Amino acid sequence: MRVVRAERVDERVVVEQTVAVEVHGITFADQFERRPVGAEVDFTIEGSGEPIRIFTTRPDTLFGVTFMSLAASHPLIEKIATPERKDEVARFAAKVKSESKGARGPEEAEKEGVFTGAYCINPLTGDRVPVYAANFVLMEYGTGAVMAVPAHDQRDFEFAQKYGIAIKPVIEPAKDADAETKQRYADFTANKAAFTDHGVMVNSGSFNGLSTEAGIKKIGETLAAKKLGGFVTNYRIRDWGLSRQRYWGCPIPVIHCACCGIVPVPENQLPVTLPEDIEFMPTGQSPLESHKPFTNVACPKCKSSARRETDTMDTFVDSSWYFVRYCDAKNTKSIADKAKVEHWMPVDQYIGGSEHAILHLIYARFINKVLRDIGISNCDEPFARMYTQGMICRESIMIPSENSRYISHEEFAEAQKQNKYTDDMLVRRVEKMSKSAKNGVDPTILVDKFGADTVRGYTLFMGPAEAESVWDDAGVIGVHKFIKRWWDAQQTWIGRLDGAKEGPCDGAAKELRRLSHLFIEKTEREYSGGFGFNTCIAKAMEFVNFLRDNAEKFGDSHGSRFAVKEALETLALCMAPITPHVSEELWAQLGHKTAVAQSPWPQHKPELTVQDEIEIAVQVNGKTRASMKVSKNASQAEMEQIAKSDPAVARHIEGKSVRKVILVPGRLLNIVVG
Repeated sequence: MRVVRAERVDERVVVEQTVAVEVHGITFADQFERRPVGAEVDFTIEGSGEPIRIFTTRPDTLFGVTFMSLAASHPLIEKIATPERKDEVARFAAKVKSESKGARGPEEAEKEGVFTGAYCINPLTGDRVPVYAANFVLMEYGTGAVMAVPAHDQRDFEFAQKYGIAIKPVIEPAKDADAETKQRYADFTANKAAFTDHGVMVNSGSFNGLSTEAGIKKIGETLAAKKLGGFVTNYRIRDWGLSRQRYWGCPIPVIHCACCGIVPVPENQLPVTLPEDIEFMPTGQSPLESHKPFTNVACPKCKSSARRETDTMDTFVDSSWYFVRYCDAKNTKSIADKAKVEHWMPVDQYIGGSEHAILHLIYARFINKVLRDIGISNCDEPFARMYTQGMICRESIMIPSENSRYISHEEFAEAQKQNKYTDDMLVRRVEKMSKSAKNGVDPTILVDKFGADTVRGYTLFMGPAEAESVWDDAGVIGVHKFIKRWWDAQQTWIGRLDGAKEGPCDGAAKELRRLSHLFIEKTEREYSGGFGFNTCIAKAMEFVNFLRDNAEKFGDSHGSRFAVKEALETLALCMAPITPHVSEELWAQLGHKTAVAQSPWPQHKPELTVQDEIEIAVQVNGKTRASMKVSKNASQAEMEQIAKSDPAVARHIEGKSVRKVILVPGRLLNIVVG
């Protein structure tokens, strides 16, 4: 990856990148640098035959195209606008150009557009398709043209509803679709939302009945055969908007001179440091703009009056190389000593969400390759391993009749006090928490009500760290109850564990020691790279339940009391990364003067995790009648004797002859009678 252009555009400094993907140890980035393979399709302008090329990952929906969306800056817009539409189209294009790209992104912005008066021809159906200029299509992304299928794309659906454009379904659920998919299709037929799932093609001529996957392949092949398009790979990478109009961040080291243009700050004047006597005023501009001692400088070339750049760099610039600086943080002569970088790099573990893979990871790899090329870094890739955590999702509530407006759970609760909405007026769906969907949760409210440890614990308990998880308010209460059970379980032993020494124990106390060392082993493995935090909490719940349920069975010997103290200490130490506050409190209750955070990790003893007894199911003629605990070394004869003495088993074999006994080692004993 290399920088090929840097210039100022719309008050932003834009760095354009060309990409040579060099992925050796990390393949995840490549998956996010490019879009999935899809098809390019050539529509043609009616009358002129001029092509409009679009890219789509869903060629199976080509029969459902009811309008074409072009970026307002698309070069065809001015050419195809009809005389009676030309002025309106020009005004719309100027309006869109004046807005930032972020403000008109496809998710957050209100969908706006204007009909150009022109039509294009669908290459598969021959249908006339109206061409619109739209604010949500970006010229810098893809081809700047999007075939619109409102039945199967939510953005197109909202646009079509707003402008009265036809909506033609071409995908419906398969016969074996699950209930949720069928419900989403019902929402579509009720004009609540687009149906975006995969399914079976309908209203698609000879392609009817094909699955989405088969239809994508077949239509792509048909387009290629007719020279109307074909399969391509389209990359996601776009310009990096490098500058920010704010105080924090690295100053961009350039000076603007009326005579010399943009002049780099000389190397002997680097780094440019931010002034500390800054005044923050509600002007909507960076406070650096009004700081004359910072902005007013002499041009390094001609020495005439000039102005220092006041934009600062995106903070991703800093976070894209700080790990190299960690290798040699006190070096005052260079970024870092090469020998130290060679010793410490690459970073062992990178953890981030999927957004990191399309932003920060790319930037960090780019800067690392620069450092490699100038001899500071010795590695091609800065990170040895990447772990991507999943998104937290929650139900969102959208009101189609109010311009598809999202409403927060709190606002909805207030509205329902006045019976403002009925179910048929709403679209509810589970999606990732976001400001635009208004389905987030304020953690400060939960912390005030349940404590920080409950919120931390529930967030990690929701599911595997790498998977999407759905927020459930009831789950927060469940984790809170667990922490209270853990607390209460320890209180019953306070004052009873003094003087406890390691010694022989059996029965429940011996099993408790086994559970303690299994828990140490489990948490050590997950904290060291397994990332199964939810399973650690599940094991802790089982651990606490065993402590509570067997409190009367542990006995009062030194060995038994030591087993209980060891268990309580293990819980406090091993749960501290998840529930640090309650762990510190419980640790102190056990008489420790040193904080958990400063205490050594407990030592796992493998010999104590060996299970002396196993539980065996007992069946009579193949039906389970009881279960029994036996020594893992017990013979079949010993197991038969124990099984036959169980009242539930004896009742079913009484007066009958035992024909044979089948033993499945470690699992079951089946007594066959007749």
